[in-house]
Amino acid sequence: AVAIAAAVSYGIYVALMSLHDFRRHPAMAELSDPNGRFIVALEKDLKEEMHELKPRVLDDGKTIITMNWFVHLPGNFSFFSRLFQPLLMMTNLAGIGSSVPGAQGGDIKPPSWIGLLQRCFQVIGSLPSWLHLLRRSLPGAVQVSPLWEVQLGFRTDQGTPPRGQVILWDASRGHFAEVVGDQKALEKLAREIATRQAVATKLITSAAISETGGIQKAEGGLDPRSMSLERCYEVLKLCREDMLAAQSISKEEGKACLARAFRLRVLEDPDAEKRKVEEVGLALDVLMRRISLSLVM
Repeated sequence: AVAIAAAVSYGIYVALMSLHDFRRHPAMAELSDPNGRFIVALEKDLKEEMHELKPRVLDDGKTIITMNWFVHLPGNFSFFSRLFQPLLMMTNLAGIGSSVPGAQGGDIKPPSWIGLLQRCFQVIGSLPSWLHLLRRSLPGAVQVSPLWEVQLGFRTDQGTPPRGQVILWDASRGHFAEVVGDQKALEKLAREIATRQAVATKLITSAAISETGGIQKAEGGLDPRSMSLERCYEVLKLCREDMLAAQSISKEEGKACLARAFRLRVLEDPDAEKRKVEEVGLALDVLMRRISLSLVM
């Protein structure tokens, strides 16, 4: 009762604090973002209205996938179901036993003291991870992870009709979510999330390499020297005037404009030929490098 009262009180405190200033929410502190850059990027992603780039809201709003972020609201059910897990594990100790070979009617042999002690130590050993998960699912909790750091999994239930399960897991932060539904719909969702992860990873890599003046090697053997400025803008379907206007504000704005064009090109045709995708990626690298080196755009 004390734990439940404390959790509810904490949830109310977090909610009131976040209404005043969402940047003070514990989820924001976990991002290690003293300058607020990630918070601005997350807010921008959540407000995106372009269909290909819009956030995907799943499981009645409990899970949100943007172009760069994984947001999960565990809900009160997760907290209460996890709260009593150690108690359930301890009560199950009394039921530990083993079948007696050759016994009639499936007789059960009482558990040995060694077996009980081993199970007790297993329960005690799981307490740190249990506390970690419990803290992540307190009332009012919001879990936020960079999408490129999230592990993606998919399972199929061979029932009638067959059901699918998309699993999203950030091991370093202890964030976990699962979405269950129609198999074909969730297979499509899993492919889209994987594409978004690949796009986010490519943008990070391209930006990092461009700062050194280099260009990531194209897998298909495309030569960066064959990509003229005009061809880069054509491949990305990027308006040169828009690019120059953004770059005149700052390099970061120029890179943001370029990144948006790259996302649109990849997501508007996720089944495009590999060579076409590689050419789009090379155009990104060429323009990203020119921005970093302050070359003519």
